[in-house]
Formats: sequence, structure tokens, C-alpha cells
Amino acid sequence: MGIMMRPPNILGRVGVLFLLFFAGAASVAQSADTRQASLTWNPNAEPDMDYYNVYRSTQAVGPFTRVNSSPVATTSFVDSGLSSSLTYYYQVTAVDKSGNESARSQTVSVDFSAAPVNLAPIASAGKSREATIGKTVKLDGSASHDPDGSISKFEWSQVTGPSVQLADPASSVTSLVAPSVAAITTLTFELMVWDNGQEPCAQGSRVDVVVYERLPVADAGPDQKVQAQGTVTLNGAASSDSDGTVQHWMWLQTSGPGVQVADDTSSITTFAAPAVDTNTTLTFELYVWDNELNRCVKPATLQVAVLNKCPIANAGQNQQVYEGSVATLDGTKSHDSDGQVVAFLWFQMSGPSVAITDDTSSITTFLAPNVDTLTTLSFELNVWDNELNRSVLPATIQVGVLDRPNQPPIANAGPDQIVSKTTVTTLDGTGSRDPDGTPITYKWEQTGGPAAALSDATSAKPSFTAPDVSNTMDLTFRLTVSDGQFQATDEVKVKVLNRRPFG
Repeated sequence: MGIMMRPPNILGRVGVLFLLFFAGAASVAQSADTRQASLTWNPNAEPDMDYYNVYRSTQAVGPFTRVNSSPVATTSFVDSGLSSSLTYYYQVTAVDKSGNESARSQTVSVDFSAAPVNLAPIASAGKSREATIGKTVKLDGSASHDPDGSISKFEWSQVTGPSVQLADPASSVTSLVAPSVAAITTLTFELMVWDNGQEPCAQGSRVDVVVYERLPVADAGPDQKVQAQGTVTLNGAASSDSDGTVQHWMWLQTSGPGVQVADDTSSITTFAAPAVDTNTTLTFELYVWDNELNRCVKPATLQVAVLNKCPIANAGQNQQVYEGSVATLDGTKSHDSDGQVVAFLWFQMSGPSVAITDDTSSITTFLAPNVDTLTTLSFELNVWDNELNRSVLPATIQVGVLDRPNQPPIANAGPDQIVSKTTVTTLDGTGSRDPDGTPITYKWEQTGGPAAALSDATSAKPSFTAPDVSNTMDLTFRLTVSDGQFQATDEVKVKVLNRRPFG
């Protein structure tokens, strides 16, 4: 039995899931007490569809438990080892490549308490065939199958067209000889099959055999290899007609860079191979007509391999650098298949103009400009080989220039000092700096020892008078510098001696 189900929209980009189950009738007994359920559903068409999950319960209202131990990549699943006395309920979900899982499908059930129903086999007579008079044609029904068993009998019969003798009408694969006809004629054959339970297919499968009268045969000659920009000759003069003569030709290019054929209605014609930077294949078809204006059944196909003989420019990988840094352009991977690369030329295509150190060197540099945001500079590289052939296509490289991120300042409170009491002492923070060149601010504060009054706590070089101490004492000061975004600190120690300066 078949049931069509439409669940809610799947989460993420996976869309609506359509499921078609073939349930109870598709179940087959494995033993006296166990059975298996074969489930099939329509596929999802979403581009990021990944796999399916199958859920089972013995109650219509659940709970449902996932039964597949690994993702189900196809649109079918066989659940084995089921009890022959129970009814099982199934739901399916679809999962996209981001892991989003759809809502559950509607529920279908498989009732094993009833006797299984034998499913009819399905006949498949294969694809339609074409042939000319006297040719042997094969009919292939081996794709016929039985959902719950095997095919035990085949029977081919002719439905339309001049009567022919089938080699073996009871075989899955048989053949016939195309009869003599005065015009294009279609012969139709039907295949019926029976399964191992002697159940016939619901309907036969038909296949057509189209028989052509004696028609001309196109011959485009052997495949060729030529050098880029060389002259290629297309020769269809070997085309033939068994009961007349070939009168007309038509050349048609079907792949590769487009070329101009000198005369596409001539048996022999030419074209100039394109300039390519890698070996490239061009494909042509040749159609012919005989003196009765009958066209060949199939065109002849010719492949022309165009071999590169020009050097290939390689400008290296795209890169990113910081403003103010030196960027390197490297064309040393440029090469020539039949010689060597001897000359280079770099050319800036876009972005803020920069000075290339040497635009004729295989390796050169430039100084990245100052930018406020990510800025892309594009460059082209042309190369020449030792025969002065230039690369057909220039190589391109993009250099992204980044605004250098703000770096924190560096605080330097100066060296530790030893001074005598009551002397004027200067702290020196002028060694502090900002790597980006941003102006910095200063803030001094005393963190230890007897209090000392700084002349200007926001100066790079504040001063104070050493306190009048009776014993040697240590004073400590912390310097904090800021660039407006980041801060840095450093400390300095001043040892004050308990004696006045000499003199």
C-alpha cells in the first residue's frame, strides 16, 4: 500500500519533505517469528539535502525512537528483526548539511499480524534502440525486478512494425535483426514478467526499435594533436553511403574555445587553433547527407587537442600585508613547456598607486600604502619565453593592505635612583613610547615610602624634593602612559639616604 505524506517545512534551508511508504505489503518473513519492513519515500530536491533519519514506535502516538544507526543516504530503509505479532509505526525526517532536521513526516504503520501480500513484479524493457537495415539489435529486460522476491519468467512479444524473429523471447536479454525497410520505421516490443510466486507484472513494459533505411555514414577522421595557433585540417572525405554517394557535409563545434571554420559545409576544411595557456580539447561533429538527402543516423565525432607552446605566467598566491610594510611580488613559478621564461613585466591594475621596485624582475617589491580600511591592490604579470612568445593570458594577483591594528604603548619610568635627603630629584618617563607613533599621556603616582609632592604628575619629567629622613628609605613611583585606547605601566624606585649632599 502507498501513502503520500507532507510534513511541515524543514528547518534551515531544507524544504518540504514528501514521503511515499510501501509498508505492510513490502514486508517479508525472515523466520517463523520475525519479519522486516521495507520503507521507501520520495527524495528531497534541496541542494543542501544531506541524509534521512527513520523513527519507529509500537504505538501510534509514540514515543518514537530513531532506528538507523548511521545516516540514511538513500530514500529507502529496511527495518529487520521485527515481531510477526505486532504493528509498527514509522516516521521519517530529513537533515541538511548544517545539521538542521525537519519536522517528522506523517505516520505510516506496518501490521504484521495479517498475512503478507505478494507484490507484483515490475517489468523494464530498457531504452529505445536505433539501427540500420541488417544490424543486430539487443533488447535488454534485465532491469526488471520484484520488490519482494525474484523474477522467474520473461516473455517478449512484438507489438508493431514488420514482423521479426526474436532470438529467445523467453530470455531477459534477446536480440533481433533489423528488417529491410523503405523508410524510417518503428518496431515496438513489449516485455511481461512473472515473479517466483507466479504473479504477473501489473502491466508490460514497451521499447521502440527505430530502423533506418540504408543511410550514409559520417567519418570525421582520427583525433588530432596540434600546436596552439597552428592550422588544423578537418577531413570528412572518408564518409560513405552503401547505396549511393555522400553529397553534403556539415561541421559543428560542440566544445572548447570557439574557432572559425573556413567552410563548415565542405568535406575538407580548416581552422586556426586558438591561443591557449594550457592543453585544450576542441570537439567537432560531422553530419553527412546522401544523394537522396538522407542524413546519417549519428554524427561522427572528432577531438582536436590543442597543445600550448606559449609560456604560462604565474604571479603567486593572493596575499595580505600591513600598511607601511614591504610586499613581495613573486613570478618565479612562471614556466614554459618547451623552453624557458626569459622576461617579466609587472603592471598595477587597481588600488592606490604604488612604486614597484623593478617591474621587469621575476621577484620585486613595493611599499604598502597607508590605508584606513582593508584595501585591495591588483597586479598583472606578463612573461615571455626564449622564442619571444608572450603568455596568452596574464597572471593576476591581489594584495590586500590592512590598516595596522593599534598597539599598546610602552611605559618606561626610567632607571632606579639613589639620592640624598632634601635634594631635588627628577623622575624621567621620556623613554616611554607608542609603536604606532600615537601621542601618549603621562600619569605619575607614588606607591611607597614617605610622601613626596610631585611638581606635575602629568609631566613626562616631574620633580620632587626628597624627604628629610633619619634613616635610608625607599620611595616608589608608578608611571601610567596611555594612547587613548590602551595603557601601560612601569615603576621606578628612589632610595633616599639619611645624609645631606656634600658641599
